[in-house]
Amino acid sequence: MVEDGFSKEEIDLMGDSELLLTKRKVISKMADRFSAVEGKFRQIMLSESSLHLPPDTLVKAGKVSRGENYKGLPYIVLDYPRLMTRHDVLNIRLLFWWGHYFTLSLHVAGGFWQERKPNILKNIGALTFEKIRFQVDGSPWENDIFSGNFHDLNPSDSVQTLLIEKSTFLRLSYYLPLHEIPNLDEFATKGFKKFMSILKD
Repeated sequence: MVEDGFSKEEIDLMGDSELLLTKRKVISKMADRFSAVEGKFRQIMLSESSLHLPPDTLVKAGKVSRGENYKGLPYIVLDYPRLMTRHDVLNIRLLFWWGHYFTLSLHVAGGFWQERKPNILKNIGALTFEKIRFQVDGSPWENDIFSGNFHDLNPSDSVQTLLIEKSTFLRLSYYLPLHEIPNLDEFATKGFKKFMSILKD
């Protein structure tokens, strides 16, 4: 039954003060967790002496951001490393998307992508962990890895390799279901190391 344009479910929701208080706790805890993961990412970067990145890549600290409306739902992102200029993008993004999943994504574009493309194509076969998807068209800032612009990665597929080779950017993303949050740190650090490995000379 609808009263004054509101359904019974909506009216009941208005009266549930605990719902939003719990949501605030979840978001705060998740932001703290992402900050801790950033510290682990930094340690991994310090140990990668053979990884030659553009000079400005690590000048800024990682950035944990939160928002309320990615396709209508709250989210938190950690960007580290994060090089985003008019000419280059090198970004690794850990994302929590309410009601969906966690993702870890590598985004490369511009001059950095053109420079590292041969290395990435040579090393992409090392990405053997499950649930990895890639994107080479559409908005490069799409975070919904089940949208039509993302595809399952198969490094042995020559057609995929050609698509990646001809693209102006590359996003590689893999995901963790929300109920597997106890594995978040392992998921993030393992994926981060894999992404670092394909960027090496």
